[in-house]
Amino acid sequence: MPHTVEIYSLPDCPHCKNVKSFFAKHNIEYTNYDVSDSANAKKM
Repeated sequence: MPHTVEIYSLPDCPHCKNVKSFFAKHNIEYTNYDVSDSANAKKM
């Protein structure tokens, strides 16, 4: 069973940007949830 990667991030978070950049460089698929959007924050 494949693992699913989910990222809960803020648009101006430098650590979040670094993780997303790393994943892109290594072709790791992920789903990003922008928690500045209240609907996504409620999923946490």
